[in-house]
Amino acid sequence: MTISDKTAQSANQARLLKLAKIYASIPDGKCTGCADCCSESVNVSFLEFSNIVENSLPSLSEPQFDALVKRVLSYYLLEWVKPQKCPFLDAGKKCIIYDTRPLPCRLFGTPTREAYEANYERIKRQNISIAKQIQDETGNKLPKNIVHRKIDFCEGFEPVKWLGQHEIESLYSKLVNLDGSLYFAGLIDDSAMNGDLVSFMIDWLIETQNKSLVTRDLLFELKKDCLKSIQK
Repeated sequence: MTISDKTAQSANQARLLKLAKIYASIPDGKCTGCADCCSESVNVSFLEFSNIVENSLPSLSEPQFDALVKRVLSYYLLEWVKPQKCPFLDAGKKCIIYDTRPLPCRLFGTPTREAYEANYERIKRQNISIAKQIQDETGNKLPKNIVHRKIDFCEGFEPVKWLGQHEIESLYSKLVNLDGSLYFAGLIDDSAMNGDLVSFMIDWLIETQNKSLVTRDLLFELKKDCLKSIQK
């Protein structure tokens, strides 16, 4: 390892400590473990995904990892077709990356109902825009239960403190700033600053685990075929 490698590693550890502080600032609460909230591929920062790769994936057994890959591929190919559980849930509804789960997962249950509904309306507008773009590009409509999908407000979680919209936006801003530091250090490009857990995982699998001719373009074509199949 060169001096520059050590410097980069030290800087990354500093960022992970800041990430841990963001996580630590989220109010604790009592969770029933129903996993109803684990029903989508949440948005994550690049640093968060790196944390998952470095500190959670290596702890999985080979059968666990193989099962995860199958769930991730299934989710990616069918996410335009039908609602699905997060592929990082195992058969027993256990999050296999719980210790490194990203910010949206940690926040679920803590927003006030007003903040929660405001966030849903924002996501719905975003989904409608994405659905229109997909229809323009492929000629196929996304199912309404995908476009207007809503995870119900959690009645079973009891946080020690409710968070308002301003507090939640502040946490996300801190997260964006951490990825910004990676960008300005030349460690990532702008395409890596906005993604979701499954998409990041797909890219990582293709880059590091792919032993065949599978590419992101091929998977995307298969994904479009899955959507097309339900239009007939």
